Amino acid sequence: MDTYAGMSPECEVYRGESGKPLYVTCIGMAIEEAKQSVTNMHGPYRIPTLLKKVDQVCRGRD
Repeated sequence: MDTYAGMSPECEVYRGESGKPLYVTCIGMAIEEAKQSVTNMHGPYRIPTLLKKVDQVCRGRD
């Protein structure tokens, strides 16, 4: 699977049954801790529920 420019496979998180990864980066914490936090977020799909809501609000679609 191709990675995005500058993103390494160590940043990939797979959620639900999706074959498409989320790319997680962080500052001030270990990458494994950040990935585990995203993995544990609520929601059965690739994009966690909270991140989906944040995206909707930022786009004015709340």
